[in-house]
Amino acid sequence: RRDLAYLETVRIVATYPHEKDAFTQGLCNDGKRIFESDGMYGKGKVRQIQLDTGKSIRERPNAHREFAEGLEVIGIGKDRVLLQLTWREHIMKEYDVDTLQVLRTIPQPWKGEGWGVAYDKIRDQVYFVDGSATIHTYKRVHKDNTIQYLEAAPPRTATDDRLLSGLKIDGLNELEMVNGELWANIYPMRHHKASNCVVRLDPTTAKVLGWLDLNHLFTLQSKRVQSRPLDYVLNGITYIDNATDPKKRPRTLFTGKKWDFMYDVDIVPIEKHDGVTEEDHVLRHCGLFIPAYKQQHSLPQNSHSHFPHRTQHLHTPS
Repeated sequence: RRDLAYLETVRIVATYPHEKDAFTQGLCNDGKRIFESDGMYGKGKVRQIQLDTGKSIRERPNAHREFAEGLEVIGIGKDRVLLQLTWREHIMKEYDVDTLQVLRTIPQPWKGEGWGVAYDKIRDQVYFVDGSATIHTYKRVHKDNTIQYLEAAPPRTATDDRLLSGLKIDGLNELEMVNGELWANIYPMRHHKASNCVVRLDPTTAKVLGWLDLNHLFTLQSKRVQSRPLDYVLNGITYIDNATDPKKRPRTLFTGKKWDFMYDVDIVPIEKHDGVTEEDHVLRHCGLFIPAYKQQHSLPQNSHSHFPHRTQHLHTPS
């Protein structure tokens, strides 16, 4: 495995169909099976999917009043559960990994909305995001004859101190742990912006390590998807490390909200263009929210001129 540069892209290894009605909010795996959480009130569900067809092997609907959000396999061995967030209902649901039976519904342990979740096996910690630049860190522990999610570290703010002058990365969405890094889809919905880029973060500091530009995957979708670029965004990352079988390559899968396809990809260097720096590329192509004071004073010279604010109203949450 090579060290990744600040700016990378992906090369498609395989293309799979994706359920066109699936408003993807979370994507995860347990090493063998792939699970997806689909949102929208009245249509939400958690499902185990067949990669070759995009169809459900089994699924469990959410209540009509629940807007399903991020999804992750939490724990190791027999203690594993599927954990699903909800948008504004302030509850989390744990499912049996094998049957998708609901094991329990519990209060969300932080204030604000529920967007994305990832489990860090190395540190045995769970990371949550709420659609802002904040990362919440918890541990799932046995206490007082029950299992609780207890805060393991103060909330951290994702910032790019490397090349973007400390810019806060607003709109952290679906999460995935990849080789010790925390990867996040970006969706600055509250600022009427959208992104088809992925930010790579150090989970211990929330500092940006780099970016993946996946805009070309969006261009491969149908007109149905491309006609709604602020709604049907890249959203869904899962990494299968295949650590127990060295003959198999690690697999990184990406999809999006109501996308036509899911992709197995390799991470590859991005083509460089004369006169375009890495930071300029991120600012031009990743749809980041840039406060006015940052545009005027802090960012690389002339970068802010490329980013007029979109004015369309978004109708769909994370």
